[in-house]
Amino acid sequence: MTPMVQQWIWLEALRTNWRAIQLRLIPASPALLQKLAAIAERLRAAGSPQQFAAILDDLVDLIADTEAAEYVRDLIGRSTIPEAPAAPATREEALPPIPAEPRFAAMQTEQVASFSVLPSDVQRAELPEAAMAETGKAFADGIAEPKRFMGVRVFFATNREASGSRKPGEWFGYGRAPRAVFGQVSVSIPVTHKKGHLETPGFFEHQSIQDHFVIGSDMEVLEIGTLRGKLAQQLRGDSNRDLLVFVHGFNVSFEDALLRAAQLKYDLNFPGEIVLFTWPSRGSLISYPADLSSAELSGSPLAEFLAAIAEGPWRRVHLLAHSMGGRVSLGGLMDPAAPEKGLGQLVFVAADVSSDFFAQQFPKLSAKGESRTSYVASKDRALWLSSKFVNLSGRIGYIEKEPFVIDGMETVDASAVDRGLLAHSYFSDIRAVLDDLGYLLGNRLPARQRPNLREKRLATGKLYWQFPP
Repeated sequence: MTPMVQQWIWLEALRTNWRAIQLRLIPASPALLQKLAAIAERLRAAGSPQQFAAILDDLVDLIADTEAAEYVRDLIGRSTIPEAPAAPATREEALPPIPAEPRFAAMQTEQVASFSVLPSDVQRAELPEAAMAETGKAFADGIAEPKRFMGVRVFFATNREASGSRKPGEWFGYGRAPRAVFGQVSVSIPVTHKKGHLETPGFFEHQSIQDHFVIGSDMEVLEIGTLRGKLAQQLRGDSNRDLLVFVHGFNVSFEDALLRAAQLKYDLNFPGEIVLFTWPSRGSLISYPADLSSAELSGSPLAEFLAAIAEGPWRRVHLLAHSMGGRVSLGGLMDPAAPEKGLGQLVFVAADVSSDFFAQQFPKLSAKGESRTSYVASKDRALWLSSKFVNLSGRIGYIEKEPFVIDGMETVDASAVDRGLLAHSYFSDIRAVLDDLGYLLGNRLPARQRPNLREKRLATGKLYWQFPP
């Protein structure tokens, strides 16, 4: 096989997988984008195998410190066609040689194109220089094309049972696993994304990477030690940054949880890394009793996960729980395995938790973390149904006559900005709430120091906070 054929194979591997590489280059600095543009110009002008080899080496070196590095090494390794060995002349030559350490390690990845099945006559053929240059120009166009999507990497922990499906959003279902599993996956976000929106296809629409959030096909299961190492790598050794664990609520599938975590990671602009804890919700409106049972059994796996990451090359771990995720989080924080230190802000949004039960458990909770916050609303129809018809008791996230306020926890009334059909997901849908969460989680500001909150008091004199209309 000639050097030009091998160069062509490498170029084709990179060109056809460039979109997947782009996802792993985000966030890309202006300097990186400028250097990529320069590589695109060189590809357009190149014509010899030596020139293409130099350009590919420079491209690999350029992305060596990004999330794309391992993926590209895999592409190059799997698309390298070995030369046929010559017949040994002596017994000594017949002995297997000591393998040289390859430049790029190979591993199995579904998304990676494999070229090992190329016909032998193609492997040996002389590739015309004109065809080689054409491939280089096509790759250059792909690099230079305006990117219509962004991307984030979502790290997750889950006590969902593996479903057996290979579709990324369905890897885990709603069965309960005996122990937590950890992993990561990329999620693309359209450049047209608006803060507070989760762009997904409508009933008659096809999913498009230019218009919708899309889960990548690079789902990877990790050991807890590997997860900790990757989180540390994402923080780039900055010990002044934090982790945020997000716990979703009722009626949320594994796919929904990943997409919401990706949106929060982008919209919150959190100065650290966000990790999703996804418990086995069935993702169905009619499965409230089943979800309730799963939530109550998911506290211990959450506690063990929090204990595993409470201390590391980061300052602290914050917890953000939505709706029924408040039950998961309360159970986890009360569990004997929960960490005694390392926790920062504990935030409950629209918590579907009994007010009486929460008040009873709060003395134990008040010793956890640096501070506690509850976002509540009077227009939350989901919690109205929960309190009036399902559980027949008040919920700490729902205001019937007055908000649930308790010493040791700041309560924020979001009724003035709460809207939508159920008015239950305002923590991710409303810009004002996202901004306030950013001040709370990113800057650790108490309510009195956060803009756009005004002081209110109950008839008893207890203080709480409110978004203005």
